[in-house]
Amino acid sequence: MDEAIGRRLEWLDDETTLFLTSDHGFQAVNTWLHLNRWLADHGFLKLAEGEIGLGKSVLARMGWTREDIKMLVRWLDPLGLRRLMGRFTRAGIADKLDDALALPIDWSRTVAYSGSRTSEGIYINVKGREPHGIVEPGQEYEDVRTRIMAELASLVDPATGQPAVSGVYRREELYSGEYLSRMPDIFLGLDDKPYLVSESTAAKGVFEPIAGDDVRGRHHSQGTFAAIGPHVVGGLVLEANIVDVAPTIL
Repeated sequence: MDEAIGRRLEWLDDETTLFLTSDHGFQAVNTWLHLNRWLADHGFLKLAEGEIGLGKSVLARMGWTREDIKMLVRWLDPLGLRRLMGRFTRAGIADKLDDALALPIDWSRTVAYSGSRTSEGIYINVKGREPHGIVEPGQEYEDVRTRIMAELASLVDPATGQPAVSGVYRREELYSGEYLSRMPDIFLGLDDKPYLVSESTAAKGVFEPIAGDDVRGRHHSQGTFAAIGPHVVGGLVLEANIVDVAPTIL
């Protein structure tokens, strides 16, 4: 990175300003946070029972997790063939394992769910919005959302004894615009927390160490902004927001 920036600085004349900016930062993670497992434990999400659930994922019903299968693959691969696969190929296989191990959700009794690891949020199963929604829009929706947020705010990691989230937010507290309705109803604040959200429904617990070749980092809200040039005052450390970047450059 230093070399790349150095080359660009060599190109500059005395009238040119160079900006270095990112839309997000990055941080290390070491633990899965299985949100759907937490929702199930607290009665907000219900898993299908009986033959439907059993047929959907025999491995999951036997208690197998993605980590169990990955350990088996390592044991059965003395030639190291898995090293020949690219990282993204391995990640794709891991996602397929998640699908194979997923326990089906009983949508007729589920009021909330986590849809994807990247959203770091929870969707309310709203009637008329979700395919199998059961929560009435309006007061019931707000009551469910408030209850989930209150219980999430008190979530503690048993390994550390510390709060697992730095904040819990309604989507309208963070975002606005025409696509707001597509976003999760609740967002988790995880800055400086070592967790990666998982949507797995087959996890044995809410928290699980990340092992093997799984992802080891995720986005952080604190990004980077730096500038050098004839109109820039050096040595200043600013508190800024990403929306400040465009008008500053202009």
